[in-house]
Order: sequence, then C-alpha cells, then structure tokens
Amino acid sequence: MEGRSDLQKFEKYERLSEKGDVRNLFEVVPALISQWDVNFFNLAANNFFTTVFGKRPEDLLGTHISELIGAAAFEKARSHLLRAIAGTTQTFEAEIAIGDGSQRIFQITAGGQTLGSPEMTLCLLLVDVTEQRDMAFRLEQMTNAVEEVFWMTDFAKSKMIYISPGYEKIWGRSCESLYESPLSFVEAIHPEDRDRVLSAFSKQAEGAYNETYRIIRADGATRWVRDRAYPVKAADGQVTKVVGVARDVTDLVEQQAALDFERAKSVQNAKLASIGELSAGIAHEINNPLAIILGSVLLLEKHRDNPEKYAAKIEAINRSIGRITKIVNGLRRFSRVNEQPIYKPVVCADIVRESLVLTEGKAKRQRVPITVDLRSEGKISCDQVEIEQVLINLINNAVDVIKDLAVRWVKIDLFEQGAEIVIQVRDSGQGVAPSMQQKIFQPFFTTKAVGEGTGLGLSICRGILEEHNASLEIKQEDANTCFEIRFAKLSES
Repeated sequence: MEGRSDLQKFEKYERLSEKGDVRNLFEVVPALISQWDVNFFNLAANNFFTTVFGKRPEDLLGTHISELIGAAAFEKARSHLLRAIAGTTQTFEAEIAIGDGSQRIFQITAGGQTLGSPEMTLCLLLVDVTEQRDMAFRLEQMTNAVEEVFWMTDFAKSKMIYISPGYEKIWGRSCESLYESPLSFVEAIHPEDRDRVLSAFSKQAEGAYNETYRIIRADGATRWVRDRAYPVKAADGQVTKVVGVARDVTDLVEQQAALDFERAKSVQNAKLASIGELSAGIAHEINNPLAIILGSVLLLEKHRDNPEKYAAKIEAINRSIGRITKIVNGLRRFSRVNEQPIYKPVVCADIVRESLVLTEGKAKRQRVPITVDLRSEGKISCDQVEIEQVLINLINNAVDVIKDLAVRWVKIDLFEQGAEIVIQVRDSGQGVAPSMQQKIFQPFFTTKAVGEGTGLGLSICRGILEEHNASLEIKQEDANTCFEIRFAKLSES
C-alpha cells in the first residue's frame, strides 16, 4: 500500500471540510457516503460507517479502500472505480464484510467529483440491498420451481421485462427469444384463437384480461393455456407495466371435455328414457289423426259432388296431418344429439307449448287433465330442447305420481316476477315430505318401482338448469306438489 503522512491526510481533510455544505450533505443523507482520491485513499466519510462497519470517519481517513471492502472486492470493483474517476458514473454490486463479520450485498454508485477540491475525487454511495437480493433470489427459485409462467411487460408490449423459465416448458420456446421479440409468443397461439386473444389485450389495463386459448408448441403439440394479466400503475394512476401469469390447463380442458361427453350421454339417455315413457301416449296421439285421415279419405269419393262436405273432409285431413307433423317434428328435435348446448333467445311460452305436444298423450291415457296459464311471452337465453326435456320430465313425474289418486290434475303456470320468468309445474299430490326434498335431486334416487325409472331425471334437470343460470326448487309452502323454475328474463332491447 502507498503510505501517507498524517500531516498530508489532515491537510486534505481540512481543505475539504471547509465546504460545510458538503459535510452537511454527508451527514443528512441516510446512506454510506464517502470520498476518495484518485489513488483510492479516503478523504472523507459520514458517520453511518461507524454504525455499519464499526469504523469512525477519522479512523477511515487516509486508509486505502481495500482495507474497507477487502482486497478481493476491490479487484472486482477497480475497473468500475477507474471509469467513475474518468467521468462515467458507475453502479454495481459488491459483497462486503461489515463490522459484525457478516457478508452483505451493497449497491455502489461511483462518480468523479471535485467537491471543493481542485483535484478530481471519487465519491461513493453504498446502499445495503441484501434483503432485496435475498427476496429476489427466493422469488426466482420459486418461479423456477412452479409450472406457471410469470411475465411482465411494459404497457406498449414493446419490452419483455421478465419471463419465468416455465415459458420454455409450456411454449417450448426459449426465454431469450421472447426477450428479443416480446410479441413472438403470439405466433404460437392457435390461428382460430389468435384474433380473440389479441382483441382482449385491451382488457389488461383494466385487470379484466382472463383468456383460455390453444398454443402450438415448436414440436407441433397443442396445449391449452389460461392467461391472466393485471395492470401496474404509477403514482399518477397511469398504467406503466402489465404483469401476468399463464398456466397450462390442457389436462383440465381434456377432463372437462370428457365430463361434457359423459353429461351429453346421460342427457341423451334420459331423453330416450322419456321417449320410451311417452311412446304409448305418442302412438295414441298419432293414431287418432291417422284414423281421422283414413275415415276422411274413404268419404271423399262419396262427397265428391258436395263441395261443402268435400272441403270439410280435406280440412280434417290437413289438420290431422298437421297434428302428426307437429308430433314427429317435436320427437325429432327432442331426440337430437348435441355435444354442446345451443343457446339462443326463445319465447319461454313456446317451450311450454312444445313440451305439451309430447306429454298430452300420456296424460290423456292416465286421465290426468293438464291446464295451462301462460301469462308471459318473454324470452330467455337457452337451449330449447334441454329446457323442453326438463319440463317433459317434470310433467311425466307429476302424471306418474298422481295417476292412482282420486283427484288428478296437473297445472302449468308461466308468469314474470321482477327480472325473472317463472314456470311452476303443480299437481294434485300432497307435496314432498321435508326429509325427501333434497334426496329427490340426488342421482339415482327414485321412488318409482324397479324398471320404471333411472333416478337420473331430477338430478339431470337441476344440472341442465344450473348450466342455464336457472334454478329448480320445490315450493315448500304450497298445499300441493309444486316444482318451480326461475330464469333470467332477456331484456326486450
């Protein structure tokens, strides 16, 4: 080390101390501030060195910087310090042993200044960032371990600030490629999903971005990703960054697809079971107009010379054909197989009318009159066939339960209540016992004899309605048995 006489040390120290504002700055700023000559010998330091390093400013005076930060740290920092003396401010980090012997990480800002001296000096500002770096390290370890992709971009999407290693696992592309081209991940989005995802980017500023889409990996495999994003705002409220997390949900999507398939099978089987229950009544409903058609045809020749009677028979044939056509069309629509429900606006009263086409025959055979009171022509958003299935099931159940009672009737009411459309299917039964009111909605629970029901009817009905954001409940306060369905009414606009 290059030596210094005590006289030289104190002469330079006194010369710098004459600048009182400099000394005040040293002591006011809550950080480690020091000044060194171009040979890295100390000229001044503030009192924070006493707290952190256990060395008073006068103890540091004239010592070489390596005595403070250690020879190894000095060698690593030398190039930064020389550039700072040359006029280029430097910021770097160094691991330094402090007074208690522990190693701490300091962020060092170095700059060349005169500060009252005719000679160039080196000013250092040291900030302990150990906790921040430890936290950053733990966060990095955590993000490396989890499968989700954590990302951060500037608001304009022109810069990828951070991307976790999970990106390489899910996208099958390097993180470096994304840093170089922040929007390159878009190229991997499935063409059928890309426009939708791009148009949803504007939601990121509101924190409403939550998209599930497919990506095509570099190896050609298709994966499903759920991507969410949230805005980061500056003090003035402006969005400056966007952070997000993307997760591979391929297994969940495939499991849901399998569940949907099984649900569709259950719904279809239940529909076929309903058709089986209705078949005798439907056959009767078709036979009646067929008999009318046959009788009318036989009489046509007889009334050929009587235009009025001839026209009446033609009209009877047309009405009967229309009745058969309506029943057959209802059966075809009801029996159709759909993997996914088809939602569209439908007049709720029309659903009731179509349901009656397939249930009136069975009710007539059991001598159960059905009365209908439709007080609304409001619309709901639904899959019409699925809601018809619910109503047919409820009407069938009502007929089956009361067919042996002395007093038999079924009444269907449709009305509006606030923003809802309500359908009530009520029968002459004496209600459902409280102990049974929840059990009857459980899968495979049935009160019918073996072979007369699967026990899936009401369970499927409730499931269908829940997917329509509708409800199915028993009206406990009703004197008779009453099932009530509630739908959200579509606005007329």
